[in-house]
Amino acid sequence: MVGALERVTLVDDTIRVPPGGARAIDVLLKQQPGTVVCTYSVLSGGSGVRVALLNKRNQVLAGTSFDRNGGFRHRVRDRGEYEIVVDNGMEGRGVAEVRLMVSLVFGETAPEARELPPRKRYAIVALSLIGFAAMAMWSGRRLLRAIREQKSPGQPPPSP
Repeated sequence: MVGALERVTLVDDTIRVPPGGARAIDVLLKQQPGTVVCTYSVLSGGSGVRVALLNKRNQVLAGTSFDRNGGFRHRVRDRGEYEIVVDNGMEGRGVAEVRLMVSLVFGETAPEARELPPRKRYAIVALSLIGFAAMAMWSGRRLLRAIREQKSPGQPPPSP
């Protein structure tokens, strides 16, 4: 049986990020590991912000590119201190007002998406390319046959 999910909202507010600056929000995981869920939307100012989850060694664990809205989910396996950083350094012209929602989800047991091993990735790419080439050749033959039949429905083409 799967345990019940518990969601704790850490931030559900509009924050102001200075031009060319950043704002940090502490995320403390003391009891148990969980999933950090973050979404944001720029309400005014600038062309976009970047939001990232950092550990205490300032390593980026998850994040977004500069955009007007976005988000991420990241399963944090170790208890400890983390930060959500909202970066307004793309243009640095004006204050960005950002609607930020950060929550922790505990009790998730769904597996995380993983990357395939290199050997399987190469096999999938190779098979896809072979399939594409086969379809292109088949379609090309059918198209050429149709063009030839249209040009000469039993009589030679007119001479110039």
